Amino acid sequence: MVRKNSTSIMKVGGFLLGCGGLMMASSSALAGPGYGGDSEPAFSFEYNGYLRTTVAVGLQDHDETNADDKWRMTQAELTLNLDFDIKTGPLNWKVITRFDKEHQTDYLDDLQERMDPVGGAVGSGNYSGPQPQRGDFMDQYETTDEVFDWLREIYFDVNLFDDRLLLRVGRQQLVWGESDFFQAMDVVHGYDYRGRLFYENNEEWRKPLMLFNFNLDLYELGGSLNWYIRPGSVSYTHLTLPTIYSV
Repeated sequence: MVRKNSTSIMKVGGFLLGCGGLMMASSSALAGPGYGGDSEPAFSFEYNGYLRTTVAVGLQDHDETNADDKWRMTQAELTLNLDFDIKTGPLNWKVITRFDKEHQTDYLDDLQERMDPVGGAVGSGNYSGPQPQRGDFMDQYETTDEVFDWLREIYFDVNLFDDRLLLRVGRQQLVWGESDFFQAMDVVHGYDYRGRLFYENNEEWRKPLMLFNFNLDLYELGGSLNWYIRPGSVSYTHLTLPTIYSV
């Protein structure tokens, strides 16, 4: 666990160090109106957030447990969400954090007791998680073990070429298309189904990615062009090669 956390911390530290170097290397040409000039301050800091509790109660008995689940508490979760907006000269930063803690209710206890023999029989468990095994049913809901579990998003925006090009760099969510729930064009990210199947907002279960996100305004055509570059690597058997996925 310490090794995993150290790796995540190094990733975050390297990203912040690189962004800090970019900020210091930004030319004075960016420091015009809208970049910390006379019209607005060069530095600002704002934050907001919420504390949410989620409680679920069964309205009928369920077959998956031996007990009577009617009027029984099936879920008890606490969520703390904190968002930070930071302006440092030409760079506008966004940091989104989320801490979840779920209580193992009696209903979940019964589910675990039912699944433990199955997990022991197959040898690898019957739960999701890093290493599924008997007795770790709640591990799939914990989101404080890895840095990127609670550090949801961290990125900065910078406008280039007279505000024609917006560049967003960092761990973020890129969403194409709009609808009340289902988004057919939302194909950039995967989803985290460790929690409940339906959340109020897709942002809560979408997996953020490290991206270079470009948005070019095409004033003449009355629209814009959006594309991104995702740094990463691909493995072929025992050979790992650097690559870039782009759309």
